[in-house]
Amino acid sequence: MTMEIFWNQNRKLLSELIEVKTIMKNTIGHPDSFVRDPIFQMIEAGGKMLRPSLLILSSKFGKFDSERVLPIAAAVELLHTATLIHDDIVDNSQLRRGVETIQSKFGKDAAVYSGDYMIARSFMLINEQYDKNMIQNLSKKISQICAGELKQYRFRYNPNISIYEYIKIVSAKTAALFSLSMYMGAYLGGLDEKKIRLFGLTGLRIGIAYQIIDDCLDYSGTDATILKSSHNDLKQGFYTLPLICALKNDKSDSLKSLLETSNFNDEDICKIYNLVIEKKGIRDAKKMARRYTEKAYDALERLPKCESRNILSDILDSLLERQY
Repeated sequence: MTMEIFWNQNRKLLSELIEVKTIMKNTIGHPDSFVRDPIFQMIEAGGKMLRPSLLILSSKFGKFDSERVLPIAAAVELLHTATLIHDDIVDNSQLRRGVETIQSKFGKDAAVYSGDYMIARSFMLINEQYDKNMIQNLSKKISQICAGELKQYRFRYNPNISIYEYIKIVSAKTAALFSLSMYMGAYLGGLDEKKIRLFGLTGLRIGIAYQIIDDCLDYSGTDATILKSSHNDLKQGFYTLPLICALKNDKSDSLKSLLETSNFNDEDICKIYNLVIEKKGIRDAKKMARRYTEKAYDALERLPKCESRNILSDILDSLLERQY
């Protein structure tokens, strides 16, 4: 789903996100088309741009200054996009946001350097006009994301991964950037430290719920519905929450026995997916997503009442029920 469709009911926010995308392209702009075109393709492919939207909305709880907020929103989205490019290399994904991935179309080398280039440009964008706190926070979150990815890699093909370990992984590799977005938005809005930390906590909870639903879609969706390559987590040996819950419910160990190989063929994958559904893995994972969403609602209720809070509440509703 494109940004324009997702934010159609919030025209003001949509116009700000369009400006964020313009800033991203201007920041990435390079005279050599070989450098520029792969990254522009990724930016133009869209996505919902949730992280910059959370940053913008959070800043509006205080004193909103578009000239300061939108460039930071662009830097956060550049960083997020870079992590997607790198993820596609690791997963050997062919599809992202409904189009062919950079690694598939231009090659893995070009994808690696494109992702690195975007990270560098995101730091340059922040360094141009913002204080040390901004750079420190961004650096810290990049470290958390990388550590989360490494921890996930450590647990590859490990059927004994616990729900606790899974939550630690997604808190770092996905939710950290949601948390940063809301934290930095509140910071730019000039809110007090207590409220800024509350925004960070809200973003963390939203990010965990978002990733759980994303992992459920990998078991219940197709390439066409989720706009990216499905089944990749299992193929790469990354056991996510639906599978972890199904393993917990599998008293016969029939599912665990299927996971003893690290070379799944199509028949193996089909059997595993059917057992995950049969053993209520998706059902239990979605229950946990709802619990984290309710925790996010609880945090939102502690924030001042305003239009932005209503929009954030609507976002939570749509994310929990999404099919993409």
